[in-house]
Amino acid sequence: MENIPPLSLGTKVEQESLIPEPRRLPVQFTGSASEYFRIWIVNVALSIVTLGIYSAWAKVRTKNYFYRHTMLERSCFEYHAVPMQILKGRIIVGAGLAAIFFAKIYSLKLYAVLLLLLVLLSPAIFALALAFNARNSSYRNVRFGFDGTVGAAYKTYLAGMAVYIVTLGLGFPYFQWRIVDYWASNHRYGNQHFHFNMTSGPFFGIYARALGIMLLPIAGFIALMVVFRPTAGQAPVLLLLVIYPIMFLVVGYVKARQSNLVLGSISLSPAGAAPSETSTHRLAANQKVLEVIWLMVSNLVGIVLTIGLLIPWAKVRTARYRAEHLYVIANGELVAQGSAAPSGNGVLADAATDLGDIGFDLGI
Repeated sequence: MENIPPLSLGTKVEQESLIPEPRRLPVQFTGSASEYFRIWIVNVALSIVTLGIYSAWAKVRTKNYFYRHTMLERSCFEYHAVPMQILKGRIIVGAGLAAIFFAKIYSLKLYAVLLLLLVLLSPAIFALALAFNARNSSYRNVRFGFDGTVGAAYKTYLAGMAVYIVTLGLGFPYFQWRIVDYWASNHRYGNQHFHFNMTSGPFFGIYARALGIMLLPIAGFIALMVVFRPTAGQAPVLLLLVIYPIMFLVVGYVKARQSNLVLGSISLSPAGAAPSETSTHRLAANQKVLEVIWLMVSNLVGIVLTIGLLIPWAKVRTARYRAEHLYVIANGELVAQGSAAPSGNGVLADAATDLGDIGFDLGI
């Protein structure tokens, strides 16, 4: 009988050569200011006429527009929330805020209790918000998900807040890192899980440099005040002329650097697999500080000069800039398994989860 040599898979070098090269996939935003303006003006008008009731439908229309015009590899994202669900959540929020408002008028003790209750509930609201937004978002008919529990949210908040209080505010970067880690590490796309691969150290570096950016001009301003001794009426004006540019400079620096840092530390791995160079998709961002500052300043000036009519223009410009500076480094195809239509949690649970309509600024 002829001896048949065993099937060879090739050398390690040959096997590695078969692994496809990572692909750099740009994110694109295809919306236009004029197109979104028509949606926005109708949303504003109907929300006013209906005393805010239509705002739930306005929210869904806005989300749908921005999701469907955000493209990745010729496919768009989708938003699936139902306006009536959001309206129920807003009624709950509105009733709570009204109770706090009237309590402030009639009983300071009750006001303090309700305000404390709101603070204590904020981690739970945050967790429910992330779950709501994730399960109502999809890409290529596969829903996103969020596995973070309310208990884990409280642990994240308590640990971060403890450091913040003990350090008299200097531990804020650690607090924010804890929140971002909770947000990024618990999301998934279908059966694939996101990972956040960064320690708190870089957060401290960003804020330390931002503090230097803020203090140096202020120190120079104080020196000028000592030398030239302006009058009491001139000093506040000069201070404002220095404060506002510094504010935009610092905020723009933090937003650009933190966005690049956070997004560049997020990866997506197959279910049950640890992040690796050959099976993991990664994000990458390259926002520029001066461009972000110009975006912020020009948006604000346009909105102020037009008494708010350029809000749609500002939102579209911001969405386009963020998309144009965001990439996916894909190892293989962007596919995942998952349900396209997850079941609901019942009327009362949905009403509570729809508090997720509230937005949270993660600093990116």
